[in-house]
Amino acid sequence: KLPKRSTSGNIAIEFALTSYPDSDIYIYGIETKKSDSNAVKSHYFDDDNDKDTHNTWISSTKKYHDLEKEKKYIRKLISAGKVIEL
Repeated sequence: KLPKRSTSGNIAIEFALTSYPDSDIYIYGIETKKSDSNAVKSHYFDDDNDKDTHNTWISSTKKYHDLEKEKKYIRKLISAGKVIEL
């Protein structure tokens, strides 16, 4: 079994933080909340019960990525002021 790996979004955030340490790093469109019925959906964190065309892709994504861990990590970066959520 392959280990879980970061999504391209988290890799991009890490790249920005490393490459531009003195710059403000802004993120947009990444769902970071634990639970929010009014949340804007993102293709990474959509509901498993979605019946749209992305459902198979979403299930596959969750197989290779720990999305809850990624959300927690992004929330930590926001709380620490390392990234700014628009």
